[in-house]
Amino acid sequence: MLVWGSGSDTKDLGMVEKRHCDACEKERPFKLFLQYRFAHIWYLFSWVTKKEYLLLCDVCRRGVQLDKKKVESKLRENPIPLRRRYGWMLLVVLIAIGAVLAQQSVEADRARDYAYIDSPHVNDLYVTDLSRVLRNVDQSPMYSVMKIKSVNGGRVEFMLSRVGYNKSSGPNKDIRSGKAASADYYTTESLVLPVSELRILRQVGTINSIRRD
Repeated sequence: MLVWGSGSDTKDLGMVEKRHCDACEKERPFKLFLQYRFAHIWYLFSWVTKKEYLLLCDVCRRGVQLDKKKVESKLRENPIPLRRRYGWMLLVVLIAIGAVLAQQSVEADRARDYAYIDSPHVNDLYVTDLSRVLRNVDQSPMYSVMKIKSVNGGRVEFMLSRVGYNKSSGPNKDIRSGKAASADYYTTESLVLPVSELRILRQVGTINSIRRD
């Protein structure tokens, strides 16, 4: 669940000068204050949305707003904490790391599947969009399980499942639940494909994934 929101903070940057306060009608010490607002995601990843510098009477807290650029040119350091200014960068980094890891996982899965194709075993399960393999399929896409029945040289004979889904998550769920291990899950029909064609079908995404117990 995405948790996002906003907040605000005020920083007392110390006394700047003594001057006449119109509200108090006396000479008073005036302090420099920074008021800022920030947005955040999950309270960790934040960024500043608004800021203003105020010169305020230390007694009545009335005064004037100052030019940000002029004030910041005289400050030795930025008074807003790093986590408030650059917390969003951490989110960007985490997203980038996640994307890299996801891509590495995809590449590892693809390499594993090609290894399975090059060395097919009886009972290997292929999650496949059969609408891109068979001509007599009305539904598109139709993700099903193809189970290797036999291997003869460079040709592989598959049993075809009785059910099809419009998403690959359907047959994958059947595999995880054990349904795809049952003999009556498959029809009496079979499909024979050469290993060379299986590599192409995996490359173009017709074969979504391969499971081997």
